[in-house]
Amino acid sequence: MPLDGIGLELDNWRLLFQSAVLELDRQCLPARIQKAKSAIMDRAEELMQQKSNESERMVLLDALDTFRDLSSMLQPATQAGQEPRLKTGT
Repeated sequence: MPLDGIGLELDNWRLLFQSAVLELDRQCLPARIQKAKSAIMDRAEELMQQKSNESERMVLLDALDTFRDLSSMLQPATQAGQEPRLKTGT
C-alpha cells in the first residue's frame, strides 16, 4: 500500500460498503448505505475520467445492486399479513 494514503482513498468505498452490509442496527443502516453509495459514486466518477479499470467498475455496479436489494428488503410489507423480508434479532 502506498505511504501517501492514496491506497486508502481508493479503498474507502470498500470499507464503507462492508460497514453498511454488516450493519445490524436497522436505524443506522440507511445512513450507512447512503454514505457508502456516495463513496461508490465518487469512485465511479474517478474511474470514468481515467477510462481504465473495467473490473473495478463492475465491482462498483455489483455493490450498488447489493444496496438496491438490501434497501428493498428493508421496506415494510405492503400487503396486510405479510411479514417484513428482513428481520433482526429473534
